[in-house]
Amino acid sequence: MLEKSASSLTIQPVVIEYVTERLVNQVCQEIFELIQTNSIDKMQVLRSHRLNKLKYTDDAKEDVYKPLLTLVKNRLCSESYFRNEIALAEQLNQILLFLDGKSALELGYAADNFQNLILQL
Repeated sequence: MLEKSASSLTIQPVVIEYVTERLVNQVCQEIFELIQTNSIDKMQVLRSHRLNKLKYTDDAKEDVYKPLLTLVKNRLCSESYFRNEIALAEQLNQILLFLDGKSALELGYAADNFQNLILQL
């Protein structure tokens, strides 16, 4: 799973793909649970991680940066729950209104992640 070179360790692309898929699934599940329950109790990844960019390598010669939140947006839009990006944006704005007024300690990175997700639309 790890490749060791003279001065560093690298992760094999298949491991990165697997972890990315799990992370996207977890974030989407947290968003769906927040919408259904109006509770931030189940938000773990959204609160504890800043989900800006994911670096992965498609080819040994070239590093590719793909915004992780773009993958989340694509997954959310592909679900039948949201008709289109406009419906998703409306729901995300409702979530931001719900989060408004909660303490930064309680939210962690969640508000920033939702704002950045809206910017992806």
